[in-house]
Amino acid sequence: MHRFFITVLRGGIATAILFGLFGQLVVIPTTAADEVDGFPSYAPYAVPYTVVAIAGVACVQVVLAAAWKLHTMVELEAIFSPAAFRWVDTVIGACLVMLIVIMRGLLRKANDMKSELAVVV
Repeated sequence: MHRFFITVLRGGIATAILFGLFGQLVVIPTTAADEVDGFPSYAPYAVPYTVVAIAGVACVQVVLAAAWKLHTMVELEAIFSPAAFRWVDTVIGACLVMLIVIMRGLLRKANDMKSELAVVV
């Protein structure tokens, strides 16, 4: 791969990781606090949803870091080594964690809405 494209790809990955870090430290907590200020009834949900959002961004950052490492292994022509499969397993694991967190949240929300749906039906 041409050196220019390698530099652009790594710059994009690094930028995405830094934006994610900014989102975890500033944007997500600030947004949660603003929502609680505007809607006080959401106060009990602020911390759990903030933690879930930060965990989701962390999963994306893990995938980006693994992509960086796999890209380095492509450069070194070691992409089919056992070490590369560990990074692929890391990507799969991060995606599964994110899926489990999302599905658990949806299940909890559906369970909370069960009584409201019973009244409608």
